[in-house]
Amino acid sequence: MNVATAHCPVDRIALRRVDGMGSLHEWHCTRCDGLWLPGRVVRDAIGTAAIDHLPTHAVARRLRCPDDGSTLVPVMHHGVEVDVCPQCTGAWLDAGERDKILRAKPSTGQHIVREASSDPESSFNVLDATGDAIGTLLEFIGDALSGL
Repeated sequence: MNVATAHCPVDRIALRRVDGMGSLHEWHCTRCDGLWLPGRVVRDAIGTAAIDHLPTHAVARRLRCPDDGSTLVPVMHHGVEVDVCPQCTGAWLDAGERDKILRAKPSTGQHIVREASSDPESSFNVLDATGDAIGTLLEFIGDALSGL
C-alpha cells in the first residue's frame, strides 16, 4: 500500500504507516484514530479459511478499503463491529472498536503503550513492548471470521 494514496475509510484523509514488531505494520488515521490492518497481516495471522465465509456485500455504512477500494463488510462479534475487505482481507477498526477489544483482554501484567506527543506524526503506537496488542486484535478478528 502506498501511504500517499491510502485514505481512511471514515475521514478520507491519508493514513500514516506505523511500524510494529518485525514485519508487522498497521496504518493509522490521525483524525479518527482508526486502525487499518492490511490483508497480508490478517491472512498471515489467521489464514484464509475463515475469510472464505465472508459475505461479499456490505449491509451498513459504506466504508471503502484503503488498499483496493472494495466496500468493507461489517462483521459483529461480541458487540464489536470489525469492517473487513472481502477482496484483500484487510480489517478496519474504529478507535472505539479497537479499544473495546484491547480492554476485554485479560490482564497479563503488561499494558498498552500510547505515546503522547504534540507532533501528530509520532503520536500513535498501539503496540506494547511485546507487540501483544496487534496479536490480540488479530486473534479477535480471527474469532469473528471463524464464527461466520
